Amino acid sequence: MAGWTLEPAYAALAQDFGSIDAVFALKGERLTHDPLSEVIRVERGGVNYYVKRYTGAGKGLRRYLGRPRIKAEWQNLKQFAKWDIPTAEVVACGLERRGFAFHRGAMITRELPRTEDLSALAKRNDPRLADAGWVDHVSRQLARHTRVMHDHHFTHNDLKWRNLLVDDKGMLFFIDCPTGAFWVGFMLRYRITKDLACLDKVAKYHLSATQRLRFYLQYRRRDRLNASDKRRVRHVVTFSRARMSDFLASAEAALLERHGLNSFEALWALQLDAVDEPNTGRGGWSRVYRLELEGKGFYLKRQSDYLTRTLHSPFGEPTFAREFRNIKRYQKLQIPALQAVFYAERRVDGERRAILMTRALDDWSDLDHLLGQWPQLALEQRQGILRACGELARTVHAAGGRCMAASTPSTSFCASTAKAGRRS
Repeated sequence: MAGWTLEPAYAALAQDFGSIDAVFALKGERLTHDPLSEVIRVERGGVNYYVKRYTGAGKGLRRYLGRPRIKAEWQNLKQFAKWDIPTAEVVACGLERRGFAFHRGAMITRELPRTEDLSALAKRNDPRLADAGWVDHVSRQLARHTRVMHDHHFTHNDLKWRNLLVDDKGMLFFIDCPTGAFWVGFMLRYRITKDLACLDKVAKYHLSATQRLRFYLQYRRRDRLNASDKRRVRHVVTFSRARMSDFLASAEAALLERHGLNSFEALWALQLDAVDEPNTGRGGWSRVYRLELEGKGFYLKRQSDYLTRTLHSPFGEPTFAREFRNIKRYQKLQIPALQAVFYAERRVDGERRAILMTRALDDWSDLDHLLGQWPQLALEQRQGILRACGELARTVHAAGGRCMAASTPSTSFCASTAKAGRRS
């Protein structure tokens, strides 16, 4: 069962935009993609349109429960327009279900000409950010639109500079809001603080303290802070400090910096060929890539909404988080294991993303390979391998390790080591 809506003003584009089948058949310039979605740009009649297509909502209950992400995005953009918050115009949208499960969905928006997101301006230290008049003009728009949104008990939930566009005349636009929602009570207060903290995350590096405070006063529509405002401001500036710090191994820091790969954003955006097919279980995806830098091999693992739930993390955490903790635990216990190079987590557009980068064990042979050659190995080699397996298993068990999944030390060592040797 499919539902599709093309706005009447764009009826002339019905051949390309008039049905979900036509939209999924469109060819264009691919801008972003992941195992569940992609964004392409197409041009019709001298106008650019952005086509966002989802081919999955994850596995399990995510396919059946809750509002699909693509539907939330077009509904939220239409809500912005209803509140007179400038945003991208939704040209067409819809989704298709098979039975009660989400199958695919898409949304088409019209390009906002001559616009650029604020994060791009920040990255290149655009001169406009040093223009007090321009900053004040944009700040007032941002404060007004954010206040309107919050007055309706609605929060963006990803109100970052990259989701704010500004044109050559200084007009501000809100975009990309798939996780925005209505809230009440203490959750509304928390989400409002989160929105403000997202804005301040970049602002603190490019705007003065006076400009940041002036924005908050504009948002609150008052000239001075009261006691409640002071509490919220303190909460805003300390909001993200509790997040796990990014890990970057000191031994590889200079190498990654030379190649501009010493940040989560750079490693996430890096275009590489995957070494295997994506794992799309757990409601998200996880994938492994090979990276070579100055003669050194690395495995870069990226995942989105690929979570595990335990008593330690009942609401879920990236599986890489547990893997990274185990690597560090082995290191502390002086147990030979992978070398972690980089680990970090981010929340982006409501997704929980994680990156784990490790050194490739290129000079090491896994036990699966060695067992295949077992008859050809010398007696001393075989004895050495068995001795190493036993000593490692004893060390892990003596330290209270629980990594051995099979019943014998040799089988357990083979499973965990073979995985590490190939790509962990």
